[in-house]
Amino acid sequence: MAQKLADAEAEAVRLKEEAALMRRIEEEKQRVVKEKAEREAEMKRQQEEAELYKSIKEARLAFQRMELEKKNDEEKNKRRLSEIEEEEKQARRRSRDVANSIRDKRSSEIFTNLQKKRHDLEKQALEGQKEVETSWQEQEKKAKEAEIKMRETARQARTEYRESLRRSMNLMQAVDAFAGTPLAEGSKAPIPPKRHKKVTSLQGGAKKIPRPAKPENRQMIVDWFVKEEKDRVRVLDPATRSIVPWFHGIITRADSEKLLLDKPKGTFLVRVSERVWGYTLSYRSVNRCKHFLVDASDSGYQFIGADQTVHESLAHLVKFHKDNPVTISGQEKLLYPCGQTSTVPDFSDLFKKV
Repeated sequence: MAQKLADAEAEAVRLKEEAALMRRIEEEKQRVVKEKAEREAEMKRQQEEAELYKSIKEARLAFQRMELEKKNDEEKNKRRLSEIEEEEKQARRRSRDVANSIRDKRSSEIFTNLQKKRHDLEKQALEGQKEVETSWQEQEKKAKEAEIKMRETARQARTEYRESLRRSMNLMQAVDAFAGTPLAEGSKAPIPPKRHKKVTSLQGGAKKIPRPAKPENRQMIVDWFVKEEKDRVRVLDPATRSIVPWFHGIITRADSEKLLLDKPKGTFLVRVSERVWGYTLSYRSVNRCKHFLVDASDSGYQFIGADQTVHESLAHLVKFHKDNPVTISGQEKLLYPCGQTSTVPDFSDLFKKV
């Protein structure tokens, strides 16, 4: 019994001592952990202090460097400011020099361009005059050739007539000699029948009125148009019973160019020519006006030149060249008709009853 009590007490003491030992061990562990944490914290603090000290030192050095750089920058800025001021002065001088040079150069260019434009205009006017002169000469040449042909035909007719008269006279003398009755003095042989030649006539069967190679005055042109052309040209619009916009009367080349001056490319008008028996198509090109002579013959209307299409009326010619260019090189298509600008149309003396 006593042994059991002793064992129980010993066990209780052992357990108590073990519990105390375990507490000490746990406390020691906690102390070690705490000390470790404290050492680590101290080391970290010391490290931060060292870094802070280092940062302060570096900051001081950096500040000194900044002060030095600031001073250097100020000096550089002063020098740069002086350089900029000097550059501005030089730039202003150069700008004035360049402006003066450009002004002088531009003045020279403008003067040169004006001279060139004047030369071009004179050249275009001369070329246009040459074109009209050439066309007129061609038409005059044709008229002269036709006149020569007519004279040759008349000469041949007179020769044939005289030859026929001579043969008739010889025949009459032979008959009288055979019959024994001489030809009475002063009597003439019978006139043989004339040879009738086929004559090409105008519309309606009327013969074409003889006229000179070119018009001599305005009234002659008016009479020619009224008698021979008014019904052929077909410039009366059947829908409106008024003259088509593109047709003009007897106006000059200069007047037609004034009408076309501010018009776009492709604008055109057809005017009665002052120099030939026909018309002139005035066309607004890119940088000038072009003029094409239209021959009005018995066979129809066509531009003067080789291999030209013949049209039955002036209206058909205009309609055809709305889609087909007048020349291959110029590609002149008749797009926009140029109408009248005055209340009294310039063709009023040609259509007094219209």
